[in-house]
Amino acid sequence: MFMKSFATRRSAALSLVAAVGALAMASLAQTAPASAFGFSGPLPACDNASVLTRVKTQLDRAESLYNGTDRLVGFESAYELALDNGDPSELTRRYCSVRVLTTSDQPLTAYYMVEQNAGFLGISWGVEACLPSNDDWRVYGRHCQTVRPD
Repeated sequence: MFMKSFATRRSAALSLVAAVGALAMASLAQTAPASAFGFSGPLPACDNASVLTRVKTQLDRAESLYNGTDRLVGFESAYELALDNGDPSELTRRYCSVRVLTTSDQPLTAYYMVEQNAGFLGISWGVEACLPSNDDWRVYGRHCQTVRPD
């Protein structure tokens, strides 16, 4: 009898703790601004070295998988196309373009987007990059339109 009543009380107490925890998390998520959970500073500029490093990493990986022969050797003339300050989404996005220099001496234009809370676990900014000439499957839409401003 004692064991049954103890197990019932313990189960009820655990249920109560879980319910209170769920309510606290829901309340926090509704009242705290998005910046409380991640990146809240300004997005880095299009020509920022760490942004261009991430662009190069993404484009190198895509080049080696789909093209195989042409390698990226550098960038020139990185510039901002537009800044979307969270309308209609709450995330800020910076749309950029850069000339890509390759081993075949064929200059290409890459488009990329620096996005707030798009880094690892949504903690920092992230980058999505696309070369229109190499996006045959239109992963980023026609002519990389998902990483370009409207």
